[in-house]
Amino acid sequence: MGRAQIVLLAADGMGNREIAAVLWIGRVQVGRWRERFVQSGVVAIEDDLLRSERKPRAIELRSCA
Repeated sequence: MGRAQIVLLAADGMGNREIAAVLWIGRVQVGRWRERFVQSGVVAIEDDLLRSERKPRAIELRSCA
């Protein structure tokens, strides 16, 4: 789930239920992220990414030739 996607869809005028259906997540989760964004802006999204337990993956590109 992309937190930025929630914010962008909300900016396009979609409601929490619609966003939840499109992104296959709960409407409560959508509401929480929208509220965090209202309170803290982009910083809220960035802070959450820094706290994430996922480590960035290196992707190896191989030639098909």
